[in-house]
Amino acid sequence: MTPEYPRWLGRSAAGRCGFLVSGVWAVGYAGRKTLTERWNGTAWTRVASPSPPGADDLAGVTAISARDAWAVGQGNGQTLIAAWNGSAWRKQAS
Repeated sequence: MTPEYPRWLGRSAAGRCGFLVSGVWAVGYAGRKTLTERWNGTAWTRVASPSPPGADDLAGVTAISARDAWAVGQGNGQTLIAAWNGSAWRKQAS
């Protein structure tokens, strides 16, 4: 089954999705917080992601494996890098 992009992505979906055989990641923002969702072959599920104080947005994501994905964006005017380790997103030094 091919996933439909989450509605919140709008027309920006192409730059905000990372594809894997086991799923798809989509990143962006909701309100003033980062937003990550994962497609598992059936449905989109929201996954908690680092969101420092201030206005945050994840602008791109790449998935290397089921346990290795990277998302980039900005948090409060600073570069924001997050890494997926197979169970959680973690903020990385930038």
